[in-house]
Formats: sequence, C-alpha cells, structure tokens
Amino acid sequence: MRYLILTLTVLIMLAAGLWLWARSLGPTDAQLEALALMESPLEFEGSNAFTALWLLPYDVPESEQDGVMADDIEALVRSRRNWFEDGGALHFGSLAAERSADLRPDAEDRKLFCQSGRGSCLDQVRTNPDGIRELLQRHSRLLERTAALANHDYLQDLFPPSFLSPTPGFQLATYTQTRHALAFIDGQVEDALEGTCRDLAGWQRLGTNSDTLLTRMIGHAFASQRFTGLLADMLAELPPGHPLPPNCQALLQQPDPEALNLCQPMRGEFRLMQAFTQEMASDAYLRDSAELSRVERLRLFGFRYEPSIALAAPGYAQWCSEEIRDAVAADNPEPELLEPPSLFNLRCLANMQQCWISRMTPASVFRVYHGRHLDYGARMRLLAALLWIQQHSADESLEAAFASLPDRFQSATRPLRLDADQAELAVELHNHGDGQFFTLPLPGSRQHKAGPETG
Repeated sequence: MRYLILTLTVLIMLAAGLWLWARSLGPTDAQLEALALMESPLEFEGSNAFTALWLLPYDVPESEQDGVMADDIEALVRSRRNWFEDGGALHFGSLAAERSADLRPDAEDRKLFCQSGRGSCLDQVRTNPDGIRELLQRHSRLLERTAALANHDYLQDLFPPSFLSPTPGFQLATYTQTRHALAFIDGQVEDALEGTCRDLAGWQRLGTNSDTLLTRMIGHAFASQRFTGLLADMLAELPPGHPLPPNCQALLQQPDPEALNLCQPMRGEFRLMQAFTQEMASDAYLRDSAELSRVERLRLFGFRYEPSIALAAPGYAQWCSEEIRDAVAADNPEPELLEPPSLFNLRCLANMQQCWISRMTPASVFRVYHGRHLDYGARMRLLAALLWIQQHSADESLEAAFASLPDRFQSATRPLRLDADQAELAVELHNHGDGQFFTLPLPGSRQHKAGPETG
C-alpha cells in the first residue's frame, strides 16, 4: 500500500510538473508572426456602404443615418452584456424600426420581384409588366436607396466583432434587377444596360472590398450570378455589336487576383474568432459556467486568451501566403494547407480550450471557400469574354469571334466552351454544388423573343 501511495504521489508530481512546463511554453516565432499579420488593421479607401445597407429597410434620411447607426451600435453592445441570461439568444434589430417608416415589401410584393431559381428576370417581368410597373412605383423609395449602394467603395461591418452580430438585409439589394428588366422591356435599353452594369460593378467592388467571408461571398454572388445573368439575357435579345455603355465596357477587365484570394476576409474571420475567444474568457461566461457540462468545464480548465489566439493564427494567416497566391494564379482548388494542432499537442495539455478553438473550423471548410473564389473569377472571365464577342461579332459569326478571343480570356485549366447548338458560352466550375458548368446565352441568340424596340 505504501508503495502504491508513493507511486501515485510521484505520478501526480510528474503530471503537475508536465502541466506547469506546458503552461510555461509561449507562442512560437511562427505563431507570433502569423498573429501580427492577422491583427494588422484592415484599411479601405473611400465610402463604407455598411450604414446604408444596414438601414436600407427603413426610410432614414441620409443626414440622420450616421446618428442612427451610432445608436444601434451602442444598443447592441448593451444587449450583449447580458446575453447569457437569455440562454445565448440575441435578437437585435435597428432602432430605426421605431422611428422611421418601414420600406420593406410585404409577402405578396416580395413574390413579384425577380427571384433566383425562377428563370430569366426578363421572362418573369414579361408575365405581368403592368403589375411590375405598379410594384416599382410602390417601392420607388427603397429602389432609390438600393441603387445608391453602388456609389460606395467598400463594405466593412461597423458592429464590434462577434458571432452574435446581426446581418444586414442583403436580399433587398437585388430588387433593382426587376427595375432594370422592366426598363429593358419598355424599350429603355441604354438605361437598362447602364443600370445593370452599375449594380454589377458595385457589388463586385463591395464584395471584393469587404472584411468577412459572408460579405465577400454575397457580393461576389450578386455580381457574378444575379446581375451577370441579367446582363447576358439582355445582350441575347439585342443584335450582336449593339453599342455598350462605358460602364459595361469596363467589365471587359477581369478581377484583380487579390479579389480571388481569401487573405483579406480571413483577417476579418480571425477577428470574429478573437471576439469569440474573448467572450469565453469573460467574467460573464465564467460566472455562468455552472451551467456548462463536465466536458466543457474540462476544456475551460487553465484557459488563457493570448496563447489560444496565437495557436490559431497560422491557420488563418496561411491564406496570405505566397503558396496560396500561386494556387490562385494556377487556378488550383486544392492547395496544401496546414492541419490544425493535434489535441495531443503538448501545449494542449495546459490549455485544452486553445486547441479546441484552433480546430473549430477545419482547413477543408476554408478550402471550399477558396474554390468558390476561383469560380467567381471564372464567371467574371466568362462575362468579359461574352462582352468581347458581343462587340466583335457584328461583322462576323459568333463562332469566328469566339475563335479569335484574346488569350487573356482563356485558361489552360478551365477553357471557355462554345455550344453552338444551345447558343451558350460555358465554363466549368470547381464547386459542382452550383452545377458542373456556368453558362451564359450568346449575344443575339434570343432576338426572336418579344424584346424591346431598339430603333
């Protein structure tokens, strides 16, 4: 018995010594370098669209919007202080709901606006042009506010970083599609083209110049799918060679490679992870830890904030590496990525929570976003090629124009494809969840439809 007690005592002392040694280990140089990169401030130039987008549902005069935004930020911070008392539930809306008219359409009107998954917006509007005309009149103020979003330069969340932060009503921002479609059908072709290209370029810019993956992906989707599809449908009903407004011609330029890189939004994602980690280390969280399970308590034992975020930093910072830039340039959707630290890592012994945090979002999830960014680049390359063909097919066939496409529109990994039978231009996607190919109708291929009067 005495030997057993002695053995247990020695084992406990060894375990305690190992725990103290593991706890004394600070971040490595590589972790500190990654942490410095991820904590470097995100700086954008120009005008931030966030306030205008956040308050889009309400008729707040522009001169009052900054004040309402400041009040909303203050109110949200107050709400977060006691969110544990509500079981982690936080439902927050703008104070403008109590002060200003609600501009959002009701359920019946929402059905009348063009919807994705219901075919061409032009065809949707053609089914009820008089009803759509009345719809747009009823919501003219909302549409004016929505169109003004394209005047901004970037989209950066003004709420303090947190997974609890509310999200603006992005869906309202697509309603201008319906207005452009009606203008086209009514024969206002130049206005329709100019407005569509303005919104397309606006969301391309706001998506690229944003600070989280959510806003990046939504902005890019609006640009490369919703408004790109509408523009291509318009060109399909116009004769090849029809003059394009200058802002449409500007879309012949393909996205900057940095727009296809996760580096910038990953810095925003890192700030969200930091905020989550700080919330777990807060007095409020620890005070309510009596409600936590034994497993959660074990993870929190010995938890320290600084080593935790340092251990997680390399997994985020790798998206700013030259290897990732090379993968973007090579259109490679499967770059080699760092694996998160093993739970058997020595540093995890003294701070299990830090290893759990670093494994919250596995590399495979971000690899999917990487592939989607490359698909965005492919869609915009397809649109640029379509515009080039449209401008060069007035005096020659579409096939001849396609054959003479400049090299900058083609790719060794994903060449563009012309389907003369289907009258489509196509590019293969890495993410087959959106279909194997992204297609756009060829210019002039739908002139048989009841299109606009073009003179």
